[in-house]
Amino acid sequence: MCELNDRFYCLLVAVMAYVVGIPQCIYKGYILAAKSHWNIWYIIFLVAWIMIFLAAILLIVGSLTDKRPMLLTWLIVVLIFAVLVMIVKIWELVFVWKEWGIILGIVSIVFYIALIFCFLYYPYVYQRNLKSEQNYY
Repeated sequence: MCELNDRFYCLLVAVMAYVVGIPQCIYKGYILAAKSHWNIWYIIFLVAWIMIFLAAILLIVGSLTDKRPMLLTWLIVVLIFAVLVMIVKIWELVFVWKEWGIILGIVSIVFYIALIFCFLYYPYVYQRNLKSEQNYY
């Protein structure tokens, strides 16, 4: 049996995805609804977060039932769509946050890099431990 910590960290990562992503999606959705034209960058951002939300469900189920394919699905989805989120954040830094200040944008980018690291690291460690346990038995 894997340590409780690995499973707990995976569940915490899934909760973090919802806690960070939902306010971002609400804000971007509000911006899209308030403007008369649709910004493709914000649509990409919303689609990427929706895919991460769906994969977070797989992470929760996979960590509770010790299913490696679900954990690997989370890792692949986050790896692909977190890059899209980072591209949109960098686009915002260059084009949107000119008047807000560069420091706020850089802090946001650093936060997202740390968040993506957590999104990838803890589930990877858990699925690696599951793989080693399956080889052990």
